[in-house]
Amino acid sequence: MTHILIDGSNLDKYEALLLKFEKDIFTGAFPDPDERESFTEDIIPRIKDSDNPLLHTYCVLTTDKQNVIVGGLVADWYPTCGCLEIIYITVDPSRRGEKIGKSLLNEGIDLIKSALEARGEAINAIFLEVDIPTAVSSTGNSMEPTERLMVWDAWGAKRIPLNYTQPPLSEGKQAVSNLMLMCLTGHGTGVEDSLPGELLKDFLKDFYKGLGAEDSEYLDNMCEDIDIITENDQ
Repeated sequence: MTHILIDGSNLDKYEALLLKFEKDIFTGAFPDPDERESFTEDIIPRIKDSDNPLLHTYCVLTTDKQNVIVGGLVADWYPTCGCLEIIYITVDPSRRGEKIGKSLLNEGIDLIKSALEARGEAINAIFLEVDIPTAVSSTGNSMEPTERLMVWDAWGAKRIPLNYTQPPLSEGKQAVSNLMLMCLTGHGTGVEDSLPGELLKDFLKDFYKGLGAEDSEYLDNMCEDIDIITENDQ
């Protein structure tokens, strides 16, 4: 397997490959339009804007020995708080069971980490969203929700005890409340058993601001919940 990091420096070379990944694998894996961004309108412009001080995006594509795309990962980087969010990771349904996903995640994070280190930046925490199994059902080519949660648990992701709401990803889309927010342990971040409440709040504020939703009531409520959780843990 070959893992290809795509950022602002090589986007011109790989843009067509990204669009093929979107068409052949990505769209079927994320059938809910409120949870799925457009590569042309959303993801690729963020990759191009690699000097944005608030947010920019990295992609990692995995190809096999025949140079066929078998999986891909999309991650948003928030420089201010030093947090990375794995926003999408998916593997060709016909290739599941070959441990491509785990390799894609680990190698993808290593590639992104190296790119950030070259810019003098370091990852403080890695976040991701996962469907709440009782709130959704499997559709399209997506993995069954309970199975997906078990996979993330095996990969070291821990659920954050928070009533989480994802803001609308773009104009015309709806906020999503059937997701749980998780933190990926290890990978050199220092986050293992506990996550600093202030770091979590900083990430959520940057995340919402990046989507133009910094004045959201959802954000205010989550920050209040984090303060309560933090006080109870002291």
